Amino acid sequence: MQLTSAKLKPVLANKFTNYLDFLLIFIDDEAAQRTPFLDWITMADMAKRELADVKDRALRFAIYMNCLSSERRIQLILEMQTPTLMIDEAYEIHSNSHAHKMLSNRIASGNGGGQYIELIKGSVDYPSPSKFKDRYENFEEFMDFRHMDGGMGLVAMCWTLTNFAIGSGANYEDPRFKRFLRLLRDHILISNDIASFDKELKDYKNGKFFNFVKTQGVMILKDLLALPTIDAAKSVLYAYQLEYGKLIDAKLEKLQSKCLTDDEWYLLDAYVIATTGNVMEAATMTRVPVFNSSYFEPDQ
Repeated sequence: MQLTSAKLKPVLANKFTNYLDFLLIFIDDEAAQRTPFLDWITMADMAKRELADVKDRALRFAIYMNCLSSERRIQLILEMQTPTLMIDEAYEIHSNSHAHKMLSNRIASGNGGGQYIELIKGSVDYPSPSKFKDRYENFEEFMDFRHMDGGMGLVAMCWTLTNFAIGSGANYEDPRFKRFLRLLRDHILISNDIASFDKELKDYKNGKFFNFVKTQGVMILKDLLALPTIDAAKSVLYAYQLEYGKLIDAKLEKLQSKCLTDDEWYLLDAYVIATTGNVMEAATMTRVPVFNSSYFEPDQ
């Protein structure tokens, strides 16, 4: 089955041809076609969804989070993040994925590029949790779990992509940045859980998101604080998001005493912009839609 053309102006389609071709490879790949997500959606399906309305999905994500990047690097970032999106949404992937070879061939060098490839390889082989906790001791424990699961474990890839986007040689694993990046990581988690909640809840009610109660931040907070309603839990989580913004500002002020280089400050600025871009895309991009066949139709 061929899909309708991606909804891009010709000039944009020409700029991102390689990314569109990458999606088509996932659609045609036999392993991707049989790799399920909770028994109702495959990686190939996710690629079809992405291709059906590409201008409001990964394209927006790449630009919002990497707006300091050159046009050429944005093109490469789109290719690089394709497997990330597939893993994030499909939650599991065959260890013999073609993504290893394809990424290594296309983006084998450059600041952040090599690190990203290694992280992708690790995530491809990283098993999804076989058992979710029934209850967390606190919200920080939940966020640590999310950092290691099939989705949020990929946040480190955001940092390597940011390095690549601006051509920075600074090391994001520098111990001086550990607390700062943790705050940004948690801000991304909270923002995404707030933005995706309603659609994920609908999927859960339709029997398509079995681990919703154990993996969605709003539901975790509702349980931890014994809140009476979902709306109350959303409000509290939004307050957490605002508080994390203040903590990020405070940490930046403390970093001023660390005698950072201009390159390191530029990288930290890029990380903050990436986190801000995540909020923008979470608010404007349908990242986790209720899946149905109307997202793509065969050409006549």
